[in-house]
Amino acid sequence: MKTPQLQNIILEFQNEHTAIITLLKTIFPLLEKEKISQHADLLITHLKHLIQDLITHLIREDYDLYPILTESEDPTLKQIGLESLRELGELSMQFLQYENNWLQKKTLLENSNKFLENTLPLLNNLMRRINFEEGTIFVLLTQDT
Repeated sequence: MKTPQLQNIILEFQNEHTAIITLLKTIFPLLEKEKISQHADLLITHLKHLIQDLITHLIREDYDLYPILTESEDPTLKQIGLESLRELGELSMQFLQYENNWLQKKTLLENSNKFLENTLPLLNNLMRRINFEEGTIFVLLTQDT
């Protein structure tokens, strides 16, 4: 399945993953109750940037990566593609809903405990998703068969 075009697509996604992880590494230290009030504006800015980059990334995956999987003759790749595509839609909706619910300074400051309860699992799910793509999907797609 390994082709130069596929390798380029994967490299682009890996670069996007690196940028998303860099943003996450900036955000995670700010996700302490004591720091939220001090850094609310910065936190909101970083989270909005993350969501913007993530939604763009997920749309690209939807069009450039997952059709390769879902149209594969390999049943394992096809199944991973179908499951991942479903999860992709759920993740997009979760982040858009999160943005609507939490990225206003007043809401964030008045409900910092609830904000953290919603933010940490969502960002951890994103990290798991990236790790799955890097460690499973990209590996399967670049194997010599």
